[in-house]
This record gives sequence, C-alpha cells and structure tokens, in this order.
Amino acid sequence: MALLGVLSIVQIVFLPGYLLVGALPVRVGLLGTFVLSFALSLVANHAMVAGLVVAGVYFPGVVYAIFAAESAVLLWMCRKSLQGSVWIALESEAREFLGVLEVRRFRHRQILLSIAVVVIAAYTAFSVAQWGQIFQQWDAVVSWNRWAIDWAGNRLPHATSLYPQLLPTNISLTYVFMQSSEVWFFAKGFQFLFCLMLLLAMLDAARATGNFGYIPGAVFTYGLLVAILRFRMLSSGYADMPLAFLSFAAIYTLLLARRADDAAQRSRFLIVGAILAAGAALTKQTGLYIAGLYPL
Repeated sequence: MALLGVLSIVQIVFLPGYLLVGALPVRVGLLGTFVLSFALSLVANHAMVAGLVVAGVYFPGVVYAIFAAESAVLLWMCRKSLQGSVWIALESEAREFLGVLEVRRFRHRQILLSIAVVVIAAYTAFSVAQWGQIFQQWDAVVSWNRWAIDWAGNRLPHATSLYPQLLPTNISLTYVFMQSSEVWFFAKGFQFLFCLMLLLAMLDAARATGNFGYIPGAVFTYGLLVAILRFRMLSSGYADMPLAFLSFAAIYTLLLARRADDAAQRSRFLIVGAILAAGAALTKQTGLYIAGLYPL
C-alpha cells in the first residue's frame, strides 16, 4: 500500500505535467520544468478524474493502466537524457542563475539570496518532518477531503455548494491508487508543495527575467502567506494555498512568454498560462478573477 501511495503522489505532482511540458515543448530550465510539471499535472489529473467518473470507470485498474502508459511514454521521452546527470543539470542551472543576476558582484545580493534559500530550505525541512500527519482543519476534513472520498467512490461529490473540485479530484487519486480512503497521510503529504513551488517559481522568475527583485520578493511572499494564512494553513488541505500557487503560475508563464526567444515559444507559454489560469478557477471561486484577467 505504501508503494501505491508513493506512485499516486508521482501521478499527482509530476508525471502527466512533465509529459505535457515535453510534448509542447516549452524551453524552461530545470527549476521551471518542476514548477510547470507540478502545475500542469494538477489540471490534467482533474480533467482525467472528472472524465473517468462521468464515464463511470474511475477504478484502480483503469488508473493503473493510465499510469503505466504515462510511465512508458516518459521512458521513451527520456531515453537519451537518462545518460546525463541531474547534478550536472543542477550545477548548470545554478551557474546560469548566478550569472544572469550578477549575484557574485554584489554583496547585498548574496545576502538576500542566502536568506531566500535558507527560508525555503527551512520550510521544506519542517514540512517533510511533518510527514505522517492527516487532515485536521475543519474544512479540510468535512469538505475538501470528503469530496475527494466521493470522487474516489466513482461518484460525483454531493453538497459541494458549487465549490470547484480540482483539489479533491487530485486528492482522490491517493485513495484510488491504494484502494482505500482510510489512509489519509499520502493525501496530506503533498500539500506543502503548493507553497514550495510558488516560492521556487519566484526564484525562477528572477532567472528568466533577469530581475533580482523576485529574490527578496519570495521571502516577502512567504512572510505574507504566513501572516495571512498562518503556518499550519499552508499545508492544511484547504484550497487557498493551491489557489495562490496556480494564480501565480499563470503569471509566471506570462513572464516566461515575454522572454521567449521566438513567436512559437511565446505562443506555447501563453497556452500553458491559459490552462493554469483555468486551473486557478477550478480550484476555488476567487480563481475566476485570474481566469477573467488573464486574457488582458
């Protein structure tokens, strides 16, 4: 069951989105690939789960078959790059990052970048240390997770009060993979990634735009989120943090589009941004503001 839980998280946070990034394709660095893969996976999974439930075939066997097909495509896409090293790619990314922002030339930039890295690393370490917890906050238990259990039962959720369902559909994948809705900690375990990916997107925006201001901006954003939502709410299972991430992810793609090398790349980034703006609207009602404003 533990292995199936891990595979469900791979499906939720990485696999379908990575395939979409590679299929388009859009040229982003390693960090940007992780961010867009996560964001696109959420939207793709929502469409998949909703479609399977409407068709009445949201069963473990069907999901396993889809996962196996995606894995086969992933191996085919990565047949050449598997010979390389992730560490080499990370080193190259770091060198480009420092070079574009001229961090080494300015002492204050070194300090601010160090603070941002420490803040993000500390948040990640503390979140990982909380692994094994389950949903505890009121709405997470009686609403978002309850709706996820409905989806996992191959039925449309009831009493949703017209709340969008992107978060519950993704959570439901953990229950379908494990064939049980009684184990919650895998569903809760990936929630910290929404805040983490938002902060990483801001760091990559600094690289992509050459604007160092996104570095202290990431620290300020984290402080603002903690002040408004409180730390425990960042990974509580509420939809506010997923909404914040997908909202910024749409803006992030616009920033990437502005720096695109050619018109074809620019168009692809704009399409990805439109998908993510729709994803924000599918996460919570206030995401409609992003979807409405995105074309402008």
